[in-house]
Amino acid sequence: MVIDMEEIVKELCPRTLQKKKAEGKRETVLQILEVKFGLVSQEIKDKLESITTAEGLEILVKGAVTAQTLEDFKKLL
Repeated sequence: MVIDMEEIVKELCPRTLQKKKAEGKRETVLQILEVKFGLVSQEIKDKLESITTAEGLEILVKGAVTAQTLEDFKKLL
């Protein structure tokens, strides 16, 4: 019998799983911004932390990739 731990976690801990996914997306956004633009201000980090929806974070990931400047990205926040 094969135990699918991911499925168990999804059923038992949906909030925890969603929180971890959100943290991962935030980290991805920060990494992209740091590679493209250098250090990221605490203001941007704080605003990024306030985004909690999966849809909002997905927009920010795509925005971080496509933004030409850090100012362009800030408009998404």
